[in-house]
Amino acid sequence: MTAYYRYHKTPIDNYSIPLTFYVSEAANEKEFAVFREVFLEREKQLYQSNNSRRNNTWIIKPGENSNRGHGIVLSSSLSDISGKVREGRHSHVIQ
Repeated sequence: MTAYYRYHKTPIDNYSIPLTFYVSEAANEKEFAVFREVFLEREKQLYQSNNSRRNNTWIIKPGENSNRGHGIVLSSSLSDISGKVREGRHSHVIQ
């Protein structure tokens, strides 16, 4: 996406690009550890805010190109997301 915006000479800050993590089979890998830190930081921020619409929901998708919309789930639970990543033999995209 960044290459697209650079090509069109458009500041990337003008668009909302979702925070994305590509996690392979192992839920304990480095990328999942980074995701976990971001998840917990957002939980902390949401807890401290007075916003009544607090939501820390993430989209978990199969990482392979063949999913065609199958296997996509939403979750706001770190343990559920971790379990989803561990249960499959494939990589996952978390947004």
